[in-house]
Amino acid sequence: MKKTSPKKLPPRKKGEGHIRIRRDKHGSSKFQMIIETWKDGLPYRKARTFDTQSEAEQWGKHTLYEIHKGIVSKETLKDRTLREAIDLYIRDMLPPGSAADVERHLKWWNTRIGHLYLSEITPKLLTDYKNQLLSEPTRQGKKRASATVRYYLISLQCVFQAAIKDWFWINENPVLKVRKPPITNHTSRESLTSDECRSLLDACKESKNPYLYHIVLIGLGTGMRRGEILGLRWENIDFQKNLIRLKTTKNGSSHTVPMTRSVTRALKNLFNKERVEDLSYEIFPRLNKRPLDIRTAFTFALKRANLKRAGIVFHSLRHTCRTLLAESGATVLDAMKITNHQDVRSSQIYNHPSTDHLRKILERATEEVIEPTESHQ
Repeated sequence: MKKTSPKKLPPRKKGEGHIRIRRDKHGSSKFQMIIETWKDGLPYRKARTFDTQSEAEQWGKHTLYEIHKGIVSKETLKDRTLREAIDLYIRDMLPPGSAADVERHLKWWNTRIGHLYLSEITPKLLTDYKNQLLSEPTRQGKKRASATVRYYLISLQCVFQAAIKDWFWINENPVLKVRKPPITNHTSRESLTSDECRSLLDACKESKNPYLYHIVLIGLGTGMRRGEILGLRWENIDFQKNLIRLKTTKNGSSHTVPMTRSVTRALKNLFNKERVEDLSYEIFPRLNKRPLDIRTAFTFALKRANLKRAGIVFHSLRHTCRTLLAESGATVLDAMKITNHQDVRSSQIYNHPSTDHLRKILERATEEVIEPTESHQ
């Protein structure tokens, strides 16, 4: 059957843009809106194709308005791919302490939809890939937990937020419109008992890794995440006020952690032992630009301490600290402030405990466990 030529549209006023009607390989009409205008002596040109004429015209009016109001610039009008956004986010904005996990999440998105323009990524598309994450097996042949899939979405959400607030590439975050899977897997991390904490610290002293004891002690004594601990530099330590000052944490915010007597003493001993002169040096040095790997040393320490219960990992130290805080009588908000959790955010806004108050709570919660073993030089 002979195809009829597309209907011509009436010409538009100069500066309003114009529409071209095209046909795809299936013979369906497509409407391409072409914006050509000037502002402050500079030419602006932008084109995008839609399924309907009304969508094309609506986009054209919106884009022209943003150009003339100065909401967008020539730079922000450029079509950017998700791959560009991910690469820039990893290079300039990825918070320390969670780099490995977030990079793994973003690499997955990059291989699937990294070639797409940010404007082409819709909530429907992301929902399809969310379902793929939930259904496909991992490299170990296991099914991803709902909580894990949530983190994949959150990592991507952060990239889009940077594209909106920091680079001004786009106006909306499609990830916010995707329903995150409910957490149905209640696999709780094991907390250690007081005796188990002492056994583990004693076992860490015998480790061939010269930093394992200090790392585990900080984990138990502050509830800090492993990545935050391994990323510490001496400039983060305030020995005068007994504080650890983190500029950026996993959730992207700064955080101040009070140090107990045991943590302060251990770090001072290490500082003097290594004769630190440059405070920008890492406390736990990297190997070939990679964070110190303590997994093997920690596993052997668990065996020496006879801790064979399933579910005990380094993150259990954070859970143990929270448990000790609760058992010592700390309020939920005090514990959240110490461990930098951001649940119940509306309550946190009105809660501003001093670092001295938080330190006393930490001392009361952890010193009975740590003090008997703390003689490590």
